[in-house]
Amino acid sequence: MSEVASTSMISNILHWLHEGIKFWTKLATSVLISAISDLTRSRTDLVIENALLRQQLIVLNQQIKRPQLTIQRN
Repeated sequence: MSEVASTSMISNILHWLHEGIKFWTKLATSVLISAISDLTRSRTDLVIENALLRQQLIVLNQQIKRPQLTIQRN
């Protein structure tokens, strides 16, 4: 392997690691901020949000076509 190729490979690996760290740091930060903001919201607000999210899940589950399981006989 040439020196240029190995330098390029190391550069790609470092870039990949950097992007991964940025993603997980952003994710952890957003989860932390969400948790802190939930602490300041009223119980009524949280119950309403929970009900709306449950409704979204109900609609989503109705839209997903699931394969029918059948007994195969040989």
